[in-house]
Amino acid sequence: MPRTADKGAPSAALRREIEADCQRVLLSAFRELDEFAYAQLAARFTPDGTWHREGREYAGRGQILAALEERPRTQVVRHIVTNLTVGVDSASRAVASGYNTVFRALDASAADVPIAITSPLGMWVLDATLVRSGDAWLIEDLRQTRQFSFGEPGAG
Repeated sequence: MPRTADKGAPSAALRREIEADCQRVLLSAFRELDEFAYAQLAARFTPDGTWHREGREYAGRGQILAALEERPRTQVVRHIVTNLTVGVDSASRAVASGYNTVFRALDASAADVPIAITSPLGMWVLDATLVRSGDAWLIEDLRQTRQFSFGEPGAG
């Protein structure tokens, strides 16, 4: 939740700027995941950042990148992030939450549009902690908890 009355609390204008920056980081991260831009995605985490994904915890950019590189390149995945809200704890720390609906087609190409699928893969609740590092906001912790399954096991 954004602070409102604390003495060192960010101003309303700074809170709005932080909210937009943090939303941009998270939306870009999932776009990079969909586009196999894994190095850029891993760089959005702090050096020791954690990602809780598919029932596992990946700690540090190296583990995150290694796990992502194992994803099949013969799939098309789209992460639709919605209801993304950001609470500003301070000028250097924020928390975000939202929903992530995942669509996946195995053995497909993005050029094969439209791609026929029967339903989304599932819907996850996402929770993130972001911290300021210089002029950039980085993900310190990202957690995804599956809330709905539409029949197909696994995550995107």
